Amino acid sequence: MGMCVSSESPTRKQNDLKSSPTAKRSVVVIDLDGHLQEFNNPIRACHVLSKNQNGFLCSSETLNVGTRAEMVTDEEELVPGNIYFLMPLSKSDSLLTLEELCYMAIKASKVLTISSFVTVAGN
Repeated sequence: MGMCVSSESPTRKQNDLKSSPTAKRSVVVIDLDGHLQEFNNPIRACHVLSKNQNGFLCSSETLNVGTRAEMVTDEEELVPGNIYFLMPLSKSDSLLTLEELCYMAIKASKVLTISSFVTVAGN
């Protein structure tokens, strides 16, 4: 008995997260506690990191099992429609595990679902 994991094609859950109404129009930053920050205008990573000096940003697009989270540079402009995770600096040299990626996906799914509901209900 074994478990197969493929990192080549996005899962349905990842596609669902990207198609969220919230995720399409704004830059979404999620910390590991499940707090969501949304930015409707272009923003540089340094602006987000200035309020979170013990962390680093990584794009959900670059996260894979068995690799290190690729840090977004301070001057990089965050792209609307992308989801970014704010991770503690202590994780910067660690290889990502399947469990960690699943945890991050669950957190993202929950906060994006709530945010989408609030956006639709608020209209």
